Amino acid sequence: MKQVLHVGCGWKTIEAMGSGFHDGTWREVRFDIDERVRPDVVGTIVNMEAVPDRSMDAIWSSHNLEHVFHHEAPRVLREFRRILKADGFCVITCPDIENVCARVAAGSLTEELYRTPAGPVTALDVLYGHLASVARGEVHMAHKTGFDLRLLAARLQQAGFPRYFAAAVVHRSLVHRLQPPDLQVRDPGELPALHGHPARRTRGTRRTGAGRRTDAAVLGYPCPTDASGSGDAMRSRSIRIFLTSMLMGGAAAF
Repeated sequence: MKQVLHVGCGWKTIEAMGSGFHDGTWREVRFDIDERVRPDVVGTIVNMEAVPDRSMDAIWSSHNLEHVFHHEAPRVLREFRRILKADGFCVITCPDIENVCARVAAGSLTEELYRTPAGPVTALDVLYGHLASVARGEVHMAHKTGFDLRLLAARLQQAGFPRYFAAAVVHRSLVHRLQPPDLQVRDPGELPALHGHPARRTRGTRRTGAGRRTDAAVLGYPCPTDASGSGDAMRSRSIRIFLTSMLMGGAAAF
């Protein structure tokens, strides 16, 4: 059975991950800094020494990278690279800082942007971490850096992921799997491409109104080609896995 490392899992399980992991072929390994959530492995993403080299077929990291200092982010991505098998992949999402800054510039610093099971979320929560959680002493919930789509993809490539797909994921609903999010790639030709092929913009317009949350998302592979040497086959499989995982993934994060 394939193994997926659920980074920063909290109380969530594989059911809160993308539906691509729900076909019965995946075993979840839960990783978190908080012992109270009973992870399989307790640790920090800056130093994941408890996870052996090349031991994971996939990594799912939803809203973790913004919780480390900016200079630590490359180290985290290198750790992801280290623990992935040669034919593995990682799915990483974090808040799209470009989107939230646009909301701040429009005067929405403290207004509710959307609502999660933990309550309303404002631009301040997205920028600095869920303020109510931090006030309760959960300092690991603080945000220490931020990414837009282009920077996140660039950092992934620098960490040793030569093939990757980058997209902006706009969630229409914050209720898990009630509605799939919109998916679009911005700035075709300027964003990183998958295996040398230009990114394509999907149909529709970007939605940034109330009740929406935009994430920067990347799907990365540590090897330039698949084991069989079939770049086209792997490229098609990459996009299918990414779309499945992102469109039906959990959405309650900060």
